[in-house]
Amino acid sequence: MSDIGVVLLLLAVFVGGAVCSHLYFKRMHQLCDSIETGFVEGRAVSLRYRSLRLYYDYLTNGFAASFVLLVLAAGFFTASRLVSDADTRIVALFCAATAAGSAAANVVFVLGWVVYLRSMLRQAEAD
Repeated sequence: MSDIGVVLLLLAVFVGGAVCSHLYFKRMHQLCDSIETGFVEGRAVSLRYRSLRLYYDYLTNGFAASFVLLVLAAGFFTASRLVSDADTRIVALFCAATAAGSAAANVVFVLGWVVYLRSMLRQAEAD
């Protein structure tokens, strides 16, 4: 495969990963909103159910998304080691760094939201 073909393939995988991540994180925000408001599809739910959704849906899905981003980063890094052209290697390393940075940021954001939502649920329990 020519170097331009490799670059185009790397960018296609990168854009595909970015679009999937955007859609997935949009779903995660909807899940977060339902935990925060206490309404799922227009119906009120119990604090117990909201707490279960926090740990079994939000937390696990957040870490799963980070894992997928790390796998994507590892693939880009491996691709950077397999190409001979320096410019192509830079594109692959850029894609790898972006995916790895997104995974790290996602872990921080998920943990921050879990702490916030847990404190909010505790406050609602006390009321």
